[in-house]
Amino acid sequence: NVDEDLEKLSGKIPVLKALEDRVDTYNSLEGDFKHISRELDDLSDYSDFEAAKVGGQTIKAIYKANEIPDVLVGGRQGKDQILRRIQHYGKKKLQRVIEDSEIMLDSSEQEDPTPQLGQDQ
Repeated sequence: NVDEDLEKLSGKIPVLKALEDRVDTYNSLEGDFKHISRELDDLSDYSDFEAAKVGGQTIKAIYKANEIPDVLVGGRQGKDQILRRIQHYGKKKLQRVIEDSEIMLDSSEQEDPTPQLGQDQ
């Protein structure tokens, strides 16, 4: 049996025993490592930055549109129409960003197929 042979060898060669112990320790802690890794990924998730950028661009566009003289856009009514279009465009763009980030979240929640150390694939 391979396991028995390795055990006999590790008794004679301390480095093999230490290595085997390390692999066992790693395998027993792997779940904790994955949990910590997910927590770190959540902390460093920048997916909402794109949504904030879109919101900022929309606000900036609204301010710029308000600076346009009413005379150039057909009075206050024309300016209000421009503002509504800017808001509608910003809202649609923001919805796409949110949908894209949800798709990325769904794909990142899949199980990691990486085998544990010391185990056959």
